[in-house]
Amino acid sequence: MRFVKLLLLIGLVAGIGYSAYSKFSWERAVRGKNYVFYFGENNQFQSFRDGLALLDRYEVDYEMVDIEATEENKKLSDKMNIHRFPTCFLDGKVYVGCNANEMRYSLALAAGELEIGSKDVVLLSTSRCGYCNATKKFLGENKVSYIEHDLDFSSEGRRLLWLVGGNGVPVLLVGKDVIRGYNIQEMKRVLKKADVI
Repeated sequence: MRFVKLLLLIGLVAGIGYSAYSKFSWERAVRGKNYVFYFGENNQFQSFRDGLALLDRYEVDYEMVDIEATEENKKLSDKMNIHRFPTCFLDGKVYVGCNANEMRYSLALAAGELEIGSKDVVLLSTSRCGYCNATKKFLGENKVSYIEHDLDFSSEGRRLLWLVGGNGVPVLLVGKDVIRGYNIQEMKRVLKKADVI
């Protein structure tokens, strides 16, 4: 009986060791790398071409991975849990569809085009927006200091809205995080993560 337990323990430890080794090797392999996962038909979509143009504009070093080309490419997308194509994997963040509107803000921050610190809070709003007023009330009740850009009067606010790919307000920027719409749970989560509340 002890022998069986010992064999089970050895198998368990070996399995954990292999699993930990595989995970470590995998994380080390993708750290600092950017990928664009696609298959042949994806290049027909304008949004995909716009996303690639944006990456080129910001001179992002990335590797194109055609998942249909080799079995290794398919395994790479499986290991990274990427199953919708096209998908961009940039600095550890996944952008399904390689949508330029979603990637633009992160790329602009990384390029130094925006002066938003990790604890800075910026609200994009309009005076006639009820959810914007509710967001302001939430921020006030939680004693969060923020910069507000009323899109009716602020060209910088309109530029920020374009950069985040927003098509409505409110939009709350907290460092690198973007909250679109009025979402109390998400605001609490992001503000706590940034150590603002």
